[in-house]
Amino acid sequence: MTGFGFSKLSNKNFEISCEIKSVNSKFIDIHFKSAQQSFSVEEHLNQKLKSVFIRGQFDVRLNVLGGSSPKLSINNDVLAQLNKEIKKSKHLETATLKFIDIKNFPGVVSLSEDSAISDAHLTKVINKAIDDLKHSRLSEGNKILKVLNIKIKNILSIEASLRKMIPSINKQRKKNIKERLNHFLENPSEEIEKEIALQIMKQDVSEELDRIGFHIKEINKILKSNGPHGKKIDFMLQEIFREANTLSVKLDNSKAKKLAINLKILVEELREQTQNIQ
Repeated sequence: MTGFGFSKLSNKNFEISCEIKSVNSKFIDIHFKSAQQSFSVEEHLNQKLKSVFIRGQFDVRLNVLGGSSPKLSINNDVLAQLNKEIKKSKHLETATLKFIDIKNFPGVVSLSEDSAISDAHLTKVINKAIDDLKHSRLSEGNKILKVLNIKIKNILSIEASLRKMIPSINKQRKKNIKERLNHFLENPSEEIEKEIALQIMKQDVSEELDRIGFHIKEINKILKSNGPHGKKIDFMLQEIFREANTLSVKLDNSKAKKLAINLKILVEELREQTQNIQ
């Protein structure tokens, strides 16, 4: 499911922002980019996303501005030892040591960065961005749910229309078969009646419509419940498509066959939508 989450934390010393973009994926796939390298922060991000979402590809960008200042320090112990050795040497003559004399001497002068940003600051921003992403995906999910419900109603409408047409279709089939047989026989015998019944049974679609109705009821139950159901719904839609395909083959009435084809199209559209569901 697609979505976007954003969060920012700032003060006079620094600014931290986190962007998370999610797109459809069969599994959970996380890509993290940040100039502020921290194993514990990245591990927190992975665990948090996996605890909130079941699947999806997540691109996470953590941006940090400011928050650090250079810190110069002198190791007085090493400096004292250096000064002592210089005074002991007969080959070095110096009354005092200047900074230029010691700045490149190993272990005397060190330069580091004093950071005002902690891992707690970073994880706080990440958590808020994940919450924002969650609300974004819920909003997208509600929109998808409305589309699914509309298409399901259309499928049920087609199923009901076909069910109403079955008696007249079977009646017409029986008439057509009798006319063909009567072309050879003036009075249809008991054997002919049995053959007619057998032919009608082979082309009857009541069972297919029953199975379609059952799967639709199950999907409606799932849509009203919480939890990750995308894969289960997709499987049921495959079954409905299989039944719809059988309908289009069995039905010889042009109007009914058109309804069966429309049913297949609706199911395909529904399957596209379910790719966005967890």
